[in-house]
Amino acid sequence: MCALAEEANAVIEVFSDHCNTQFEKGFSSTGREYRFTTILNNTAEKLKVMVTWPPDKGGTETSLHLTQILNEFRPRFAAMTGICAGDKLKVKLGDIVVAKQAFVYDAGKIVLDDDGRSVHLHEANPHHPDKNSLQYANNFSGWEGLLSRLQRPISKRQQTEWLLNTLTSDDTRRIDDIPSHELETKAPQWRKIVNELQNKTKPVLTRNRTLRERQKIAQLRYGNEAFPYVDPPQPKVYVESLASGNAVRADYPFKDAQAPVRGTIAIEMEGAAFYRTLADFPSIRCLLVKAVSDYADRDKDDTYHRYASLASATYILAFIREYVTDKTMPRLDQHEHRAEHKHSGESDERPAITSEREQYLSGPTGDVSARLYKSVVEILEKRDILIGRDESIATIENALDQNERILLYGFLDYNK
Repeated sequence: MCALAEEANAVIEVFSDHCNTQFEKGFSSTGREYRFTTILNNTAEKLKVMVTWPPDKGGTETSLHLTQILNEFRPRFAAMTGICAGDKLKVKLGDIVVAKQAFVYDAGKIVLDDDGRSVHLHEANPHHPDKNSLQYANNFSGWEGLLSRLQRPISKRQQTEWLLNTLTSDDTRRIDDIPSHELETKAPQWRKIVNELQNKTKPVLTRNRTLRERQKIAQLRYGNEAFPYVDPPQPKVYVESLASGNAVRADYPFKDAQAPVRGTIAIEMEGAAFYRTLADFPSIRCLLVKAVSDYADRDKDDTYHRYASLASATYILAFIREYVTDKTMPRLDQHEHRAEHKHSGESDERPAITSEREQYLSGPTGDVSARLYKSVVEILEKRDILIGRDESIATIENALDQNERILLYGFLDYNK
């Protein structure tokens, strides 16, 4: 699941390249387009993969779209990938955030204090992934090899500080002194950066493209942080809290986002809706994975959008291939009814098996299989449930009486 089509295309690209597969186009019963393919996990088991996205961004559209998809297809595992904004005091561009919880940070109530100033009274209601997936993610390192092959763009910060540091040299006091090929390689956005440095409230560059205070820039080499800044070679993964809001932010809103949940390191728009929707499907495991594309500040741009989309998709591919197996995550067509019964408070015991059924199953193998299959098909047809729709066990058994359930269980046990 992705919030944007460009994020979905990144998933398709990553899975296609690393799994040597091609995606096909499909449509849900309501006409929503999706893409699907089959890959192998690390134990050589086949996994069907579906990629989908809502018609528009935002939590409401995400929840409505995802609910319809989950009801129709009932996957074993659901993931959401894409981009987010990160707190620049805690993360770097390209870093991956695995959400241990997600909440809406702009919910609550706005009141006026005694001085007439607006005060936001937060009402956070965090939603979580299933405990097993989160526990596995906490110690998961299978992403490292795949992500090391992904080429990251040069951040604007690295380009800016390289330019400033280069201008402190006697040989390159003006931008014009720097060879053009070096400019294009080291600082592809140099034209934009030069314009910004010239037009700051306190300009750093003169109109002749030289440093206004050369000595002051040179002194930065001896500060608390390394200068010039260099992007890290590999992203880091953080299993931390993520906040969702209803607007794209470029005003560095992390103080507000961290008020209800102190450990929040990233914000976006759809993650809380994703986890909240999955809470209504307790038999489906899930994980929300986003990568940092900007810092939600005035320097926000699209430079890291593609890299962040590819990075989060690469992480989830590695996670799925290692963790989604028949052993760790049994297929829903065998176990879904038991999980749903437990969630609703019903007994997870199957109906008692009668002696008639035991006798029925003791006949010749081929004859038993054919008779059971014919009987089950008759049951399904009688209740107007088409076997070709591949309905879940829970959906089918809700339409059956006690004797018909016994027969259906016999068929499933025999063909397990």
